[in-house]
Amino acid sequence: MVASGLSPRTAHYLGRPDFFASFGWSEGDVPDVTDAERAAYAGARALTDRLLVAAHSVLDAPSASAFGDGVERLAAAHAAA
Repeated sequence: MVASGLSPRTAHYLGRPDFFASFGWSEGDVPDVTDAERAAYAGARALTDRLLVAAHSVLDAPSASAFGDGVERLAAAHAAA
């Protein structure tokens, strides 16, 4: 996100506004987000998606299934914490 020109504060706010405080920001830290920042955030997310697709496309079916199972277990553990 920073490489896309966004401050960490703005990136955290755009990415997870409901969890902004859990990243250490207060209500007074909520940024006034510009259209350019929203576009930069969308571009950074799209780039991340393209990079992850390329990285995961090398997995065969059993490896992809194992990876997905691991992600689901991590998500469940995180939700339970």
